Amino acid sequence: AIAHSFDAALAEAEKANPMEIVVIGGEAIFAAALPLAARIHLTEVAASPEGDAFMPHFDKSEWRETERDGPHDADGLAYSFVTLERR
Repeated sequence: AIAHSFDAALAEAEKANPMEIVVIGGEAIFAAALPLAARIHLTEVAASPEGDAFMPHFDKSEWRETERDGPHDADGLAYSFVTLERR
């Protein structure tokens, strides 16, 4: 299905799989979805690359870390996969 707004996409996704909806970027979509999220699967990268789109700031005190896989190394770049659950 094609949706022309975040709300329309959310309605379509709920019809398809109301158990878990996964949001994969960009920045504006993350910002719209974040208040509704119960879980975040986050990749933490130990780098500060230049860019023009970012994960919106969120209050980490509202979340608890439930899983961490890493750190890993890929060609000298350290990263971890982190799962956060809303408190």
